[in-house]
Amino acid sequence: MATTVTVPQEQLEDPLAYLPCSRILEYRKGQVIYSTEQPPSNLNLIIDGTVKVLRMSNDGHQIVMDIYHTDDFFGESAFLTGQTPKEQAVAMEDTKVMTWSIPALADIMARAPGLSIALLQLLAQRSLDFGNRLESFAVDNIARRLARSLIRFSERLGEKNGDGSVLMMPFTHELLSQIVGTSREKAFPSIRMHCATGFASPQHDPAARLATGVLNSWRQQSSQRQGETAMNWDQVEGKWKQLRGAVKEKWGKLTDDDLDQIAGKRDQFIGRLQQRYGIAKEEAQRQADQWLRAQDIATTESVKHREAGRSGSGNE
Repeated sequence: MATTVTVPQEQLEDPLAYLPCSRILEYRKGQVIYSTEQPPSNLNLIIDGTVKVLRMSNDGHQIVMDIYHTDDFFGESAFLTGQTPKEQAVAMEDTKVMTWSIPALADIMARAPGLSIALLQLLAQRSLDFGNRLESFAVDNIARRLARSLIRFSERLGEKNGDGSVLMMPFTHELLSQIVGTSREKAFPSIRMHCATGFASPQHDPAARLATGVLNSWRQQSSQRQGETAMNWDQVEGKWKQLRGAVKEKWGKLTDDDLDQIAGKRDQFIGRLQQRYGIAKEEAQRQADQWLRAQDIATTESVKHREAGRSGSGNE
């Protein structure tokens, strides 16, 4: 289960305590700030506006790495001189940024070592955040990834409302699908579910209203249900020799080597289903867990029949 680790801001050094004012650049909504073709050469601070940083997945989908707003730094990949990061920064609205070149930063850090500590703390916190997202991508389905992302952005970008909800900038379906790392078509059912249940407002609203308390409660309960299912896979692992015949019968494309590699492990099972049948991870998870529930039902019915048989024998 993905967990959030955040260092209190009062324990962090502020880079702005060491940085002098620098030049300010303006970007129009939708304008590319840097890309693979024009890699970053500066560290940027958002003075006003919002910026999203994206990467391209292997299947051609854009994945939003993060969304930054006023007083946030971005473009730290500029420190990787001589390398071309596979990312792109785009202004989500008219945006002003203050920039510092890497040589200028190196000169400042030589004179004020505290800036080095401040930037290292900033990068360490982002590494923790990215680690949490990677864990969520690995263990959460789309609906839970979406819930977790909405809660996170409400904490960073939202404004609390009097009724306990949070107001944020409107997120389009396309943007939400990029945030959870899938296509718009696959993300839409989860988006629609959260809107229908009142956790989030429809995308055409002038501001996104998020019932964070209710959404967080749903996410935790959903994760608990997933944990209960995952526990049953320990039993599958122990009974794999008895079950592999049923698995082979249902998924004929799985080879004996595949079954040996799976050995009752859920992650291996899902990976082999993806590979042999060319299906998405979410679909492979659905099929695997549906099969597991069927085994639970079959086991329950078998126990009932045995108990009924014993009861019948006792009455003779």
